[in-house]
Amino acid sequence: MDTNSAVGELIETGKTTATNTAGTVASDVKGQLGIADKSSDPQAKILEKSQTDEAVRRFYEPSEYIQGVILGQNPQLTDEEKLEKARQELNLLKQQHKETYFDPLIHPPKPPEPAKAEQMEQEKEQKMADLQQAKAKESAEAAVLRQQKTAVETRPGAG
Repeated sequence: MDTNSAVGELIETGKTTATNTAGTVASDVKGQLGIADKSSDPQAKILEKSQTDEAVRRFYEPSEYIQGVILGQNPQLTDEEKLEKARQELNLLKQQHKETYFDPLIHPPKPPEPAKAEQMEQEKEQKMADLQQAKAKESAEAAVLRQQKTAVETRPGAG
């Protein structure tokens, strides 16, 4: 028997078992809670479809924002007035976009200067770090010299 087909068969069996079990558990819980199973009730399906259709219709209809703010509250406005009002709104949004997004992106604000005390503290820490590095370097050089001197003293005549 091919191992790949056995594994595939196990996966398919597990998938169908999980699907069936989930459906069974869901229907059992609905029965225990006294909730009617909507899958068999045709009126529930019709009601659900009408609710879905209403949600889709509301999703695709023009929003109140566009009707109210951009086009204006007054339905007696002429086309030129509506167009001018829309242009003003667009200019306002354009300015807001420039101030909020474009300018901070292109010209980011400079970080504030650190306080004098912080700056002096950073310089002091830098000097201490430099001194530690210099001491470590000197001690490494001294260790090398000590090693060379010890090697010469312990083996006289070598060399």
